[in-house]
Amino acid sequence: MKSLCNKAELCLKDIRNTLSHGYHYYFNNAFTGQYREQFISLVKTMLESKYEDVKKEGHKQVIARWLFNDLFETELQLGLESKNVESLLGYASVINQLLGDDTKGFDHSKLKAIFEILVNLENEDILKKMGRFFGQKFWSKKYSREFFEIYVHSKALNHNVYTVLHSIEESPTMAQFSDLIMIMIQNILKLKTQELMNNLDTDAITRVIQQLYDQAENDENEEILSYCLDMWDELLASNHSFIRNMTDKIETGLLT
Repeated sequence: MKSLCNKAELCLKDIRNTLSHGYHYYFNNAFTGQYREQFISLVKTMLESKYEDVKKEGHKQVIARWLFNDLFETELQLGLESKNVESLLGYASVINQLLGDDTKGFDHSKLKAIFEILVNLENEDILKKMGRFFGQKFWSKKYSREFFEIYVHSKALNHNVYTVLHSIEESPTMAQFSDLIMIMIQNILKLKTQELMNNLDTDAITRVIQQLYDQAENDENEEILSYCLDMWDELLASNHSFIRNMTDKIETGLLT
């Protein structure tokens, strides 16, 4: 415990020490013991620092301590209401980490409330960042469907189409998400053609639908099979410029 005290003192002497290697260990263990107030003061000092990297780490601590220790609610709300990019990028970084790894010990419903705000902001840098969590660890979470349902209707989807589709492709089974994936593809097709071409490997939509179709065929799931065929009809009727480059896949794809 003395090491926590020493760490806090070092950081208060020179706030840049909060960026030193392994500092996360100290913060993760400092808010339930005798040095709690000292570290609360340290985080508040970080938020006022003249060093941008220190301030960003301070904002990361604000959302992390709110999720794990029920602290800094006022500071978190101020960051959200001010729409300060520095604070929002810090929040986005922590959310991406928690959704993309095996960390436990927090209330996912609290995380979801902040997640929904961030994926619908107007700031392009934050929207682009809010897609880095997609991977097998995200899809395997018991609450992943709740977050994905928000995401398929969000502004962040428009900036992360490639990432999401390829994450779906790389996941072994996505049957439980089939209805949401279909909605997602419909929303992707609502993008302006140039936006779509800039953000998409155009073959990815074909591959994802084919993947869902194959899984449904193996499971004898008539509802999802019907979804997939309906989606092909929508693709062909959408009149997007890239559709002409995809129609040859029908010869060897779903309709064979």
